[in-house]
Amino acid sequence: MWTTPTKDMRTSQKAKAQFTSMELHDDRMLDWNLHVTKSLGPYDMIIGRGILRFLKIDITFSEEIVEWDGAECPSRMETPL
Repeated sequence: MWTTPTKDMRTSQKAKAQFTSMELHDDRMLDWNLHVTKSLGPYDMIIGRGILRFLKIDITFSEEIVEWDGAECPSRMETPL
């Protein structure tokens, strides 16, 4: 169970997934165990601190930039009111 700004989220299943972050490195395939839930509202996936730390992805809130291994893209993070 996780607490998010809008509600508590529970999961009971995991799935091993492969995905890319095309905005940063479209030639890198990522493998990660994801927690599965019925709905994330408007989101396809929520990326947690574990994978961000593992991949050494930096988020600069003051500049609204995401950086990973020399590549940068604008942040698309939304803050619920």
